[in-house]
Amino acid sequence: MRKFFTLSLIFLICFHLLSCNNNQKIDFNFIYPEDGDYITKGSLIIIEFSVIENVDSLSLSVFGEKIKKNLNFEIKENRVYSYFPDDLPDAEYKISTNFYYNKKYFEKSVDVILNSEIPIWENFVFPTNIRSGRDIVIETFTSSPFKDVTVIMDDGSEINLEYFKDNDLWRSSFTISHFISEGSHFLTFRGTDFKDEILEEKKVFTVINSDPVIYSPLNGLETSSNQIDIYGFYEPDKEISLYLNNSPFRKIKVDPSGNFYDSIFLLPGKYSIYAKDLESQFLGESSLQNIEVSIFSEGIIALCYHNISDKGGNLYTISAEDFENQISYIKERGYKSISLDDLRDYYDNGVNLPKKSVLITFDDGLEGVYKFAYPILKKYDFKATFFVISDRVDRVTNFVNWGELKEMVDSGVFEIGSHTHNSHKTYNVDGKFVSVVSIKSEDEDYDSFKERVINDFSLSKNEIEKNIGKEVFAFAYPYGEYSIDTINFLKEVGFRFAFTVIKGINIKSSFKFELKRYSIYRGTDIKEIIN
Repeated sequence: MRKFFTLSLIFLICFHLLSCNNNQKIDFNFIYPEDGDYITKGSLIIIEFSVIENVDSLSLSVFGEKIKKNLNFEIKENRVYSYFPDDLPDAEYKISTNFYYNKKYFEKSVDVILNSEIPIWENFVFPTNIRSGRDIVIETFTSSPFKDVTVIMDDGSEINLEYFKDNDLWRSSFTISHFISEGSHFLTFRGTDFKDEILEEKKVFTVINSDPVIYSPLNGLETSSNQIDIYGFYEPDKEISLYLNNSPFRKIKVDPSGNFYDSIFLLPGKYSIYAKDLESQFLGESSLQNIEVSIFSEGIIALCYHNISDKGGNLYTISAEDFENQISYIKERGYKSISLDDLRDYYDNGVNLPKKSVLITFDDGLEGVYKFAYPILKKYDFKATFFVISDRVDRVTNFVNWGELKEMVDSGVFEIGSHTHNSHKTYNVDGKFVSVVSIKSEDEDYDSFKERVINDFSLSKNEIEKNIGKEVFAFAYPYGEYSIDTINFLKEVGFRFAFTVIKGINIKSSFKFELKRYSIYRGTDIKEIIN
């Protein structure tokens, strides 16, 4: 009897353990990307499982219009790692995983938007003009996770950048040695992604010891502001001379820390600026610096944002805190935000605008603009323009809906422009991915190309006007790419203005279908644009 009882107990324990195992639940989620995310070619895909043992027949695929692609993957601990293909055109895609666990079928997917316009990484060196004994800051911002980032000096020495998770930023600094020669030097940024592929980019900085160093403004500044703030380094307590167009202009005293500052008022024109120490032993040598500045009597600075968020994102996603700091700085500098109606009056009706005018724009139609940018702009009494991809409104995850757009317009804060209806895409032409509105595809003739693009532009214009009750007359080129055909199609549909992402200021004589904008991304120093 005792033997029977023992065997029964063992049987019950085994049955219980087996039942627990069969009933064990499995949780799995996409860590990156999340549903509705913008991604770039080669972006990392991470799926996390609560239990990875006993998972059978796991597969990972990408689906698009007439596209299905199975992905290779690697399992490490409780995560599956893969990468988005780098040979697909820009479009909307679904990333899907499916598998069997304890004879049950599981499936999960996320919708993503591939946008090759978004860079994988951006590297910064500040300041680019430096003096021996001073610190130089090096930073890397990334759109997807990296394993490490290293900077290599031109003498072969290496600096490992530290990763700051909260800011999704790699950062370090180093002191310029007195043994480094004057002149230009290369810094090679080397990043390793999770595929163990290595990316490299070179940046240049210039060491100047024989003359005072001006590190701001940057060479090539264009502005309608008559006030130019000048910042620099030199020997402490020295008196130096500021030169405009090769003529002495003003003397400046360097402070005890070796910094100098001056604010000068200049009339419209082109200027070259540099500083000299008239008592220097190097006085007879030519200056290593010559800052070129163009000041216009009037003009419009246009800024191009994409998304504002309270969490991380790709390089075109700005944190709400950073965005508010930028808007606050622009306002402090005396700039007035203008609307598209103001822009039209300026170009078509000869109406004067404020001396310091800024046009704030957002491309695509992402919901973060409604949630975060809209209240901040309202707080600072600023206006803005939202160029939306109309087919994604009210349909795609993380995009605004028509009710939100109508609210933004009715508030007087926003105006709406077009960023195509469903043509923020690319296709492969002779091995290069190009915007589908700038050039015909290899399998269509000119008439088909014209009909397709005009239909898209018309549909976008009509759809937006129907839902917001306002005329739509401005357009933003996808990827900033366009051709003479694109311009003619826009004119035929009834658009009056179109925006690129070419840097610079817009003046009275600017072509209305090639208006310039500064792209703003994570890491952009707004002071370099606004001065």
